[in-house]
Amino acid sequence: MDEPVTPALTADAVARRANLAGIPALYRGLRLTDWNPYNNHAHAARSSVEAFLDTFEARVSSEAQNASRSLLGRGLALIGPPGMGKTTLACITATEAAVRHNAGIMFVAVADYMKALAKQHAIKAQADRGVQEAIDLWWAIERMVHKAETTPLLVFDDVGKEHRTVSNAAIDEVDRLLRMRFRRALPTIATTNLRLAAWGESYNPSMASFAHETFDEVLLGGADLRKEAARARR
Repeated sequence: MDEPVTPALTADAVARRANLAGIPALYRGLRLTDWNPYNNHAHAARSSVEAFLDTFEARVSSEAQNASRSLLGRGLALIGPPGMGKTTLACITATEAAVRHNAGIMFVAVADYMKALAKQHAIKAQADRGVQEAIDLWWAIERMVHKAETTPLLVFDDVGKEHRTVSNAAIDEVDRLLRMRFRRALPTIATTNLRLAAWGESYNPSMASFAHETFDEVLLGGADLRKEAARARR
């Protein structure tokens, strides 16, 4: 007997999934066929994304065979200067994973994530005193953190641009979240201006070593796509 065919998701359904995941409106509903920048690394980047999607189940499955255990928890680091389409490609990859593998996805910019944690810390005293508005906000942020820790595929946007403090709390939190996800075999897609080798200087040598373990490095370069699009609109 033939296997039942799962109906393809409509464009509206794809966009709704992206909306629930927090993907910015500009990128909702975009698929890999929509990403066609003509820059120096576009073909190689697309091939890397296709390889990631083809092996997605092996990256998240605790039942993976020994031959594919090196993929468990391994994500993508989309690297390049501003305007290369890193965030666009990251969101497209997450959407494709949701559509092709029915994977849960989440998008959050590192700066927004750290801002939320700072807000949670700032309102804790009010929440402890029973101020309902503070309690509601504290738990909303707690749910966001939990989702970032447990969703099958996280897009962590603009890694390296988080606000640094003397205590290095932001560095510690980025390190904690990425390591927790990797231990749970949950891939992360990070967009960043930093080559993985440079994480030693921006973070610390331990994080640089870990980054090579948890990410496939995908380089994007060429013309600034934002400037090209702006010129085309004139």
